[in-house]
Amino acid sequence: MPVPIRDDGSPGPKRRLVVFVHGFNSNAEKCWGEMAGLLRGDSQLVPDFEINTFEYDTSVVRVSLVRRIPCLDEIAAQLESYLDRKLIDGESAKERYIDTTLVGHSLGGLVIQKFIVRKLSAGRGLDLDRLRQVILFATPNFGSEMLGSIRSLLSPLVRNPQDDVLRSFGQEVKALHHAMRESVIDARTRGDYKYPLPVYCFWGDADAIVSEASARGHFHHGEPLRGDHSSLKEPTDREHNSYKAFVQALIHPQGHKHIWEIDSFSFNVRVKPLRAGTIVTAKHGGKARAVETDNVAEVVREVRFGRNNRCEDPFPLRYGTRNGGWIARNQPEYSVTGSEKRRLYDDNGTDVIEEIAPAPNRKSSLQMTVYKGFDEGHRDYHMHLDRRAYFRKLHFEVDLSHYRAAGWHIKEGPNLYFHPTDTGDHGLCAKREMLDPDPTHDYDPCGIWRWTLEHVKEGVVDLVWDITPPGPTLSPDAPSAIELGPDEHAVFGYGSLLSMASLERTLKRSYRGPLVVCDLIGWTRAWNVFMPNSTYVFQNGRGSWISPERLLYLNIVPAPNKRVNGVLFVVTDDDLRAFDEREWIYERVAVNELLRGVTVMRGTAWAFVGRSEYLLDPPSDPREAAVRRTYLDIVDAAKDGLGSAFSAKYESSTEPVPGKLVVDDCKRDEILSGPP
Repeated sequence: MPVPIRDDGSPGPKRRLVVFVHGFNSNAEKCWGEMAGLLRGDSQLVPDFEINTFEYDTSVVRVSLVRRIPCLDEIAAQLESYLDRKLIDGESAKERYIDTTLVGHSLGGLVIQKFIVRKLSAGRGLDLDRLRQVILFATPNFGSEMLGSIRSLLSPLVRNPQDDVLRSFGQEVKALHHAMRESVIDARTRGDYKYPLPVYCFWGDADAIVSEASARGHFHHGEPLRGDHSSLKEPTDREHNSYKAFVQALIHPQGHKHIWEIDSFSFNVRVKPLRAGTIVTAKHGGKARAVETDNVAEVVREVRFGRNNRCEDPFPLRYGTRNGGWIARNQPEYSVTGSEKRRLYDDNGTDVIEEIAPAPNRKSSLQMTVYKGFDEGHRDYHMHLDRRAYFRKLHFEVDLSHYRAAGWHIKEGPNLYFHPTDTGDHGLCAKREMLDPDPTHDYDPCGIWRWTLEHVKEGVVDLVWDITPPGPTLSPDAPSAIELGPDEHAVFGYGSLLSMASLERTLKRSYRGPLVVCDLIGWTRAWNVFMPNSTYVFQNGRGSWISPERLLYLNIVPAPNKRVNGVLFVVTDDDLRAFDEREWIYERVAVNELLRGVTVMRGTAWAFVGRSEYLLDPPSDPREAAVRRTYLDIVDAAKDGLGSAFSAKYESSTEPVPGKLVVDDCKRDEILSGPP
């Protein structure tokens, strides 16, 4: 599935961007040439990552009347423009990458931080949703005494704004780091003016220019690398300490202390039908009440925290049901739920909030049995994703296999709608005309649908489906679909196979599968196929018993610009052999492309068409060929049972019954007076 899903349902980006920013008195090739070259040649990374560098003007000293050295704010503005052009497709305004990692060395790390602070100061924090993390190499967050001293000796008469930034505890770097601490490091939720973005720091164990304390600054996470101020980011091969450490940081971003790093979050629901009017006793908080329901569901919400989750705030697992239902739930492992939230469940039995103590790689699940949660008008699931989380993967599963096995029809969906922007509007799901449903990641023909979303920071998820009880679908104008299993076939019934009783006599069991009203284009019904007769007799006007030579039955014959209505049902390989034996005067013809009102997927739809050797123009004498009254009664009862609209359409698509050939039949062995 494309990730992330866009608002309009179109395919999203599939690669992630890495942008390197060089340091003072350097350039992209000199600073990052070795690292970028190894990354671009790494076959494990190339499919997922695109490597880019950002270049800006820098030098120790410049004496010119017409050219000056840009200041930190100007370089940050250049980086902002570069990223806006790089990340957004100007014509379609669609994002080109899943997310972006910014990597800075020395002054380059300060340029990145200034870019972030500029965004937040302008109230454009949500633009940072495009970023995944920041990685700093030997960045002087508290300045550099050595660099400041050296440059002061080299350029006593020339003012260098970049040099000023790098001086130990200079005013500009102090203000920058204070802003980062307030709006990024200590931020609790993503917003316009604050954004909790993960930052990871590297420093050289032999770096005499930027100390460990300055490289770490107020940031919480980092590690030393072998090397000095320059060599720590210049790996000689992919086994080098700095390369391995960087790749690990790239693939497994460090978390933020106020953002949950979620490796996977899943919602699974399995709904089962109950007998209408089933009464269960809901017990919660010492209370008991009766709940009348026709469904019960097993619902599971599970969270697995990432290996680098740093957030210690309790993570909420929530679920609620309405319409007078009831949730019976377990207490998840690692639950630290407070008494107030537990009291909410005790009061109504319909709202569950469990708070989980997070830890790296920890898994916890909330398992619930939900009564009356998914009855008519409530067959959906709605979820607002927390903006304080990063979801590596989101899994959703809807299991309706018990309904399908019981003969219920899938009228709609299930469909998953994902809106990647959460405005806080709980009515957003009602505006599905804005969205296309996201394609299923996996489907089991027995009735299980699965979806997977990746790299999600926020959004609204809406799962919707609808089902109808066993029996025929009486709306031929409403398209539906039947997805066949490996050993399944669809059969189009247009005569006696319109009758459920007739169908079940051949199956020798009750039929609980789909029965969908549909049309077959290019055909019409006719009374022109016969079966040799040795079983049925009728009595003539003089009381004599007559045994017709043949019996006439309904058939379908090609007829351009016409269509015949009928029903489609599903049988197994063994069932189909039984129908072949029953309909031996017919041959099976594949009709998938001729069906209207239903689509058959992953298998074949068949119709029984009279074999040429058993076709007959109706004669004038029932002794030559007769139409059984009992057969007519079966067909008439079946078509009338499908409704007046179906019956009228049946009459208009069927040749008139040859009335002079209709006989009141009975079986020969049922005559008590002896053989005729």
